[in-house]
Amino acid sequence: MKVPVIRDLYYNSIPEEDFRGRQRYLLFAALSLMSFIIGFVFYAQTAIIFKINGWISYTMPLLSVIALINYFAFKRHKNNTLAFSIIILACFAVLHITTYPFGGIHSSSNFYLSVLTISTFILLGTRAGWFFVGLAGIHMIVLYCLATFTMFFDQFQVNIPGALETDLTVSLIISIIVLGMICVIIERSNQRLLKEMAESHKNIQTYTRSVEKTNKELDSFAYIVSHDLKEPLRAINSLSSWIEDDLETVMTDETKENFKLLHNRVERMEGLINGVLEYSRAGREDSPSIKINLREMINDVIFINDPPKNIRINLGNYMPVINADKIKLQQVFANLISNAIKYNDKNEGIINITCEQLLHDWKFIIADNGPGIEPQYRARVFDIFQTLQSKDKVDSTGIGLAIVKKIVEETQGEIHIDSNELGGASFIFTIPKNPIVTKTDSDLKLKTA
Repeated sequence: MKVPVIRDLYYNSIPEEDFRGRQRYLLFAALSLMSFIIGFVFYAQTAIIFKINGWISYTMPLLSVIALINYFAFKRHKNNTLAFSIIILACFAVLHITTYPFGGIHSSSNFYLSVLTISTFILLGTRAGWFFVGLAGIHMIVLYCLATFTMFFDQFQVNIPGALETDLTVSLIISIIVLGMICVIIERSNQRLLKEMAESHKNIQTYTRSVEKTNKELDSFAYIVSHDLKEPLRAINSLSSWIEDDLETVMTDETKENFKLLHNRVERMEGLINGVLEYSRAGREDSPSIKINLREMINDVIFINDPPKNIRINLGNYMPVINADKIKLQQVFANLISNAIKYNDKNEGIINITCEQLLHDWKFIIADNGPGIEPQYRARVFDIFQTLQSKDKVDSTGIGLAIVKKIVEETQGEIHIDSNELGGASFIFTIPKNPIVTKTDSDLKLKTA
């Protein structure tokens, strides 16, 4: 549907991608125009044809003018909702007043309430739509009570033969036209929406193929670069070992220490290359979600880390069976537990691992009694290559926590660091629940028993 005057004013100023805004504006403009026309049509019926004078005949054109002014002042409204509300209320006032000389509850003007109800839902939303439904109900109840229990409508009685039939015919024609206009607007909105969805789907498919291609190229590039970087490191390591063997009998303690330092640097560099590769791949390779017994999985991670005898690791009583990506979750726990062991400076180290069930997430806490982390450094430790201690004191690439953060955030979870009552640091992270969450640890024990 095209309304030339309407489209020339503001329609083209609305962004093309905001098709919902454009369709709302068209409906608003159509209502404004129809309100203006209907107001003067009823004015002609009451004042000229049926010779009804008084406040009713003068209120009609006044409301029509208000609707027209509201339309032309549309751009000046800071909020479109105000303009939409004014036109809805103006239309409602016109309809309410026109019922007085044409039978009250029996007036054909009440047909337009359905048009206004649909328009209110489209322009102002569900809450305002239901409010208007209530207002229309009150309107009908008031008319019924006035017609049944009072003589209110007798003062407006039209005695011209065929007056009510003429009113009914005119109202039916206009209401059908307006409903047709609204249906066209809604249909155009649906067509545009379907077109936009099809284009978005096509763009997503193109983007997905592009990302897959880029990931494959990155994997290939990373493999080639790592191979080329590791090759000279292995050569340096081998060559230095041969020199050590050849000069074993004549090397001083200082020379041996230098060779040891060289080997450590080579190993660290190789670990750094492996860490960068692991970081680049973290979260990109999706594996299926499976049922995971958290207690068993964490015990496996602890066993692999092989903590020293002075480190005691405690698991909380609540360790449920959850649905998650096991490989990613293992990576997260492996890095956090390894860090808690590596940086613990106490004679008797303590690491407590607990799990809590939130409304939409699983919350995990790995708390230790280590040196802790000052608040100003807590965000920094998740940056790649960042460590708080010298790499000569602690063997670290500074990549582990960056991998943890990347995995957690790519699963729509969160991670942060806090202090704890042990005096150390607590690493707290969440992962979203899978809809299929099942038995707890105790359930398994009961079933096994």
